[in-house]
Amino acid sequence: MQARAETGESFFVRPDYLGGGDSALPREGAEISPADAERLLGASRSYLAERAALALLARSEHSRLLLCRKLLKKHHDPAAASQALDYLEASGRLSDARYARAWLSERGLKKVEGRRRLEGELAKRGIPRETAAAALDEFFSAHDEAEACRAESARAVKQGLTPDRAARRLLRLGFDPRLIRRTLRDTGPAAGLDESSLWS
Repeated sequence: MQARAETGESFFVRPDYLGGGDSALPREGAEISPADAERLLGASRSYLAERAALALLARSEHSRLLLCRKLLKKHHDPAAASQALDYLEASGRLSDARYARAWLSERGLKKVEGRRRLEGELAKRGIPRETAAAALDEFFSAHDEAEACRAESARAVKQGLTPDRAARRLLRLGFDPRLIRRTLRDTGPAAGLDESSLWS
């Protein structure tokens, strides 16, 4: 919707941002109260934040948290940004679940990491625990975590790392301590491993 002031200046608002549906829209030509004017300005700010968010989403998927940070960095009003993101989530154009799947897919092309590390990285990006868990289940249904751990263990052996150093590397990569212990036993370098370090 386009609103026009007596001065000739105009701005766009989305009726959804006004609340109350069509009944919340001022009548054409009607005098607007200060309260209605403030609502229109607020709706206009939300619409501007929405357009900025869509421009960013056109380039790549974003989580809600990361997109909100970028909008605030561009000096959008926090309340307007939040309302715009609510609308984009409701319309399906913003999705933490879709972002998590895309991020995991891209990350998996670059690095070999365990579930724990990836879970922590998703949390930093604002992905709720249940959403992250579903995305990780899907990711590891196509990428064998145990096989990845074995490959990294074999690489550590080839580089001459001691069992303890190999275990610490695998821990940093986010593999589960039980999987690390089992993998090191299976691949040979577990002799002399201080297993207490896996649980500290």
